[in-house]
This record gives sequence, structure tokens and C-alpha cells, in this order.
Amino acid sequence: MNITYDPDADAAYISIADNIVEEHVHHTVEVPFSPNDENSYVNVDFSQNGNVLGIEILDASSHLDPHVIASAQAG
Repeated sequence: MNITYDPDADAAYISIADNIVEEHVHHTVEVPFSPNDENSYVNVDFSQNGNVLGIEILDASSHLDPHVIASAQAG
């Protein structure tokens, strides 16, 4: 598992699978996760056989502990 963070997009990506490339992502599901903020959601990437490949967290600086962002690799 690996976490990357893109400060320009304020997005974090948690890779569940190793060496994910865009061609491996069969479909993405947008999942809301905050009942108080209708713009808070995560994107969950799935493989063709239904395995979770990774999770993208948008507006990450508002939803992740600063230590997690600081320890993430540049994305």
C-alpha cells in the first residue's frame, strides 16, 4: 500500500494494489463520505474482476491528518 499526495489538486491517492496503471482501472465509483458537505467524496477504482485498486481523496487537506499528507509521496 502506498499514499501519494498532489498539492496542486489537493488530492491524495491510496494505492491498494501494486503498480497501478490507468489501463488496470475498469471502473471508478464516486462515494460521498460527509453528510455535512455534499462536495466531499472519494473515488474508488476497481479492476475488471472487482478488486479495489485504489482510493482517491479529493480536498484531502480537509479530510486527512496533516501527518499523513506530510508522509505521502509526491504525486
